[in-house]
Amino acid sequence: MAPVKMTFQLDPGLHARLKTAAAQGGVTVRELLIEGAELALERRESRADLETLKTRSAAAKARMRRGYFALEAATEPLPK
Repeated sequence: MAPVKMTFQLDPGLHARLKTAAAQGGVTVRELLIEGAELALERRESRADLETLKTRSAAAKARMRRGYFALEAATEPLPK
């Protein structure tokens, strides 16, 4: 797929920080922006994954508790 050219405006302070970080890291501002876009997308995707995991975890916990309490009610006390 061919690269897409984009134009957007940055705050001068942010632009200066990007230039400094790029120079210190031995990369271009373009490479930093690509990395930032990829990280932002990964974070959003992992948030969705985290919500799915939380939902599944809560459901498993509820199933486990139901099973635990069902087992507890079915057992007889140990003789002394």
